[in-house]
Amino acid sequence: MKALVIPKRNPSARFRLVCLPYAGGAASSYRMWPAALPESVEVWAIQLPGREGRMSERPPVRLAPMVSETMSVLTSMLDSPFALFGHSMGALMAFELARQLWPKFAPAKIFLSGCRGPRLPVRHSLHTLSESQLLTDLRRLGGTHDAVLDDQELMRVLLPAIYADLEASETYEYVPSAPLQIPITAFGGTQDPLASEQDIAAWREETSGEFRLQLFPGGHFYFRPDPQPLLQTVAGELEELTAAQRSRSTTPVERS
Repeated sequence: MKALVIPKRNPSARFRLVCLPYAGGAASSYRMWPAALPESVEVWAIQLPGREGRMSERPPVRLAPMVSETMSVLTSMLDSPFALFGHSMGALMAFELARQLWPKFAPAKIFLSGCRGPRLPVRHSLHTLSESQLLTDLRRLGGTHDAVLDDQELMRVLLPAIYADLEASETYEYVPSAPLQIPITAFGGTQDPLASEQDIAAWREETSGEFRLQLFPGGHFYFRPDPQPLLQTVAGELEELTAAQRSRSTTPVERS
């Protein structure tokens, strides 16, 4: 079992960016990210059951076991400051992880992308669609290359994880709690049919810390045609975090 993938080892990293997958997504989605992020950052990508190196494992159909396993991995390995990034289902995972990790292993920031605020009701039920209907919707959303969608044999392998992840995210139930004391940056596409600007702005309710909202042109997978605008924004905010961390570590402690 390989629940954590590190695309590029960086022993001198001062900061980790833990990346959570979208529905049907895998750790390889983040393999190019280290090249676009500051040298002080090491990317950690979570690999869920039912994909790539864990293809033989049954994918869970609820979010809780995904979060629980990821939490076990992180708490046994984290030894430096970190932030969380999640897109769509991964955003819900990141939010629930932050709730459970607080306060002992609290992330310095949470990046949430392409996902409605967790208090809002689910308006779509993609996991109940037939295969042909789901393939049509996946093509419309743009998260899977047409060549993959057209490969019937490959899709037979991939669909179980996609259906399971969609069910996990669409059956998620929000449990009221105090707002996180962690800054949140929320991203989205201006034409996302699954999460409007108002939907994404609803994440503001989940933190007593700083909240930032930034939209990019495009749909649910707005970053697929050109990931650089998103990566540049994430890189800038990570540089802010590492600079703040460096300042705290070098500021002398006043003694009375």
